[in-house]
Amino acid sequence: MIPYLNAGWRSGVLSSLQTGRIGPEMDGLIFLSAAAVPELSLVKPGAVLMYETLDFTTHERSHCVSALQKEGYQDIVEIHYGFFLAIICPLLALPAIRRAVFQSGSRFYLFSLYPILYLETLLLPYVHFIFGLSSIILAKAPAKVLEANCDLSVVIPAFNESKRIAANLGRIDEYFKQNKISCELIVVNDGSSDNTSQIVKQTVPQANIVELFVNQGKGAAVREGIRASLGRQILVADADGATPVEEFARLVTAMGSNFDIGIGSRYLDDSLVKRKQSVSRIILSRIGNLVIRTLTGLRFKDTQCGFKLFDRKAALYSFEGMRIKRFGYDFDILRRAQNGGYRIVEVPVEWHDQDGSTVRRIDIIQVFLSLIKLRFDYLLRFGLVGIANTLVDYSIHFLVLIPLLGFGNDAQQLWFQAFSFIVANIFSYLFNSSFTFRKHGDYWKFFLVSILVFIATMGTFRFFQLVIGVHNQLWLAIVKLCIIPVSFLVNYIGYKLLVYKIRD
Repeated sequence: MIPYLNAGWRSGVLSSLQTGRIGPEMDGLIFLSAAAVPELSLVKPGAVLMYETLDFTTHERSHCVSALQKEGYQDIVEIHYGFFLAIICPLLALPAIRRAVFQSGSRFYLFSLYPILYLETLLLPYVHFIFGLSSIILAKAPAKVLEANCDLSVVIPAFNESKRIAANLGRIDEYFKQNKISCELIVVNDGSSDNTSQIVKQTVPQANIVELFVNQGKGAAVREGIRASLGRQILVADADGATPVEEFARLVTAMGSNFDIGIGSRYLDDSLVKRKQSVSRIILSRIGNLVIRTLTGLRFKDTQCGFKLFDRKAALYSFEGMRIKRFGYDFDILRRAQNGGYRIVEVPVEWHDQDGSTVRRIDIIQVFLSLIKLRFDYLLRFGLVGIANTLVDYSIHFLVLIPLLGFGNDAQQLWFQAFSFIVANIFSYLFNSSFTFRKHGDYWKFFLVSILVFIATMGTFRFFQLVIGVHNQLWLAIVKLCIIPVSFLVNYIGYKLLVYKIRD
């Protein structure tokens, strides 16, 4: 039982951290208020330890983290809380006052300070506060890893496929039995409203059915199937059997020992399309692939064919970090795999257009929007935060400091500018962490990048002032207009690569 943080705050911490730092696969929580570390063998795999360190000395906190590392716990992190309270009420830094206020029966705490403290939980998955009134230490017991125990897992996402899936399942089951390939069949029912699951059980009783009771999208369904798989290789195939299962042999041959992923393609010279799509769908498909290649940097002629073979390690890596959960997931996971150094080969396959497709026109629009999001989402969000950050900077300088303290001399203006810059920088850090990149990043790195870019920007502007002359206002204005977007992009790249360590 944590003595100073009430149940509401703890539940807020958990719901936030499950979307960020410790992940959705958390399996149980253990609250601790003493620095003792339980033996790993006694803790359920995937469980999270949560220490409240208000009564810990600095040495005890350090010793606790070190002991957790030695015992084999993962994702160990110390998160400060009470950052805003420490600024608003500095007296809370005194231990006696802090303990009195944080007692669960304190009305002052519940009605005055608790809402401020609770707001921090919204930022905890993303923001590492540099100080606070106290901290919590989180550590996660390693989850059980499903070891491969068969040659192949076949993952089939299905949404309202009761009329088409039976024939394809029977053909798949028969093919692998005849070829004596150790295989498990996984069908992911993506929130179907028909009797897809019953049809699967009747057709292939030994099939593993993963039920998603709410429709989450094709990409999310494939990911859940891969998580449940046990095969050394994983074949992803569509429920309608548009690509015959016999094409599996082509993928295996093409991959050999040189490639980690084989993707079926309808658009290579040796591809065999026996029943073609309508002219309008062909045109849309070709235009779509051209746009995908242009915006993602993928060199493949067909990323959207639903017949793909993965080595287990490549599949787990590609799908765990996916950002697009519906029909546009293919170029998302292929881009992630390519950036991760996995080798991909495009293989010509036989393909038949099938009646009864569940793909709607709105899904095509969603794929395009997903592509835009994948390519430009961070940049667009960063731009919005940048605009808001500029407004904060100017508002503090010209609407707060000058009206309160007067215009002052040059030295005072310099202090005003420095103060407003720091406040705006903290604002930028909080919102870039929680809104733009939605990832944890250290503030000192963020501040360092900001300062270096600021110094470089001011130095560049000063250089042009000396070259052009301070009285040539038109050219100086043009120079400044050119510097602003360059500064914006350098900041963006610096934050993305160095602070949040995002490579895609």
